[in-house]
Amino acid sequence: MHNIKADGRDVVLSPAAYFAQQILIVHPILAPIWITGVLAFLFSARLKPYRFLGWCYLATFTVFVVLKGKNYYLGPIYPVYLAAGAVVIESFIARSRQVWLKPALVALVLAGGAWLAPVVMPVLPVGKFISYMDHLPFKVPRSEHSHIRAILPQHFADQFGWEEIVATVNQAYSRLSPEERPSCGIFAQNYGRRAPSTFWDGTTDYLPPSAATRLIFCGARAGILEIA
Repeated sequence: MHNIKADGRDVVLSPAAYFAQQILIVHPILAPIWITGVLAFLFSARLKPYRFLGWCYLATFTVFVVLKGKNYYLGPIYPVYLAAGAVVIESFIARSRQVWLKPALVALVLAGGAWLAPVVMPVLPVGKFISYMDHLPFKVPRSEHSHIRAILPQHFADQFGWEEIVATVNQAYSRLSPEERPSCGIFAQNYGRRAPSTFWDGTTDYLPPSAATRLIFCGARAGILEIA
């Protein structure tokens, strides 16, 4: 994270902006559930034995804000707080005897998931997805400066150009002699450029630079590859 911070690649977020993007990433409709879970771990007498989990969230959130971590770095921590929040909310519904709230909340969560599903799953054609994003009440977050002006979010944009990358890798690989091919590795700058090689119809073995005698290098621009 220090090296990434030093080169200025990532968008730096204030604590308030980082928290706001946590709400978007997990899902706005689920925010009351996991926030309830965090507060329950911190203040509920019933969950006192698990108080440390509340402090874990505050400490981890603070670390990523201070170290300028990406907005999704905190993502894996939320299931435990969603579970705790759900238990607290369910207990409240049981005490209040408002049993209709259970199916209503389930329907709300399912409807909200269907509404924002295209943000995280490629279920719409590109043109329709762009129109869909334009009608959202918020902007899909960008975590790197290079993607600020991009039409598509990075997790979708990185999936374009794979066929061209694979074709160019194949061309580079075909120039190697049969003796050189077993020790050939593929080196890429990030997972977005490395992923296409998973579908490559040549060798699927990956050799790290220290073990490979030949490298097919995926450069800064897609399709610019060379043998080192």
